[in-house]
Amino acid sequence: MQQSATDPTTGTIDMDCINIGVSSSDRRARDQLSNEVLVLLKSARSPLTIMELVNQMNAQASVPVSQLDVNEALKGIAHEYVRLPGGKLQATNA
Repeated sequence: MQQSATDPTTGTIDMDCINIGVSSSDRRARDQLSNEVLVLLKSARSPLTIMELVNQMNAQASVPVSQLDVNEALKGIAHEYVRLPGGKLQATNA
């Protein structure tokens, strides 16, 4: 139990991992990615597909971002964007 609840980045026992199944560092990283995706959506001149988001994120990121990462990030900001026909995404206040 202790080993499975140890945060690999800090080496300490992470109570979030025990209580909700996600370490606090993973949750922070997902929240940060959600914020970065939202910034891209808001600054885009036109709606973007998920692959366009992935490509733009990877052009800026020091760590590669996958389509799965972006999909997970979008779940955290679901109220901040709309899905348009053709699979395009647009920030709700853009």
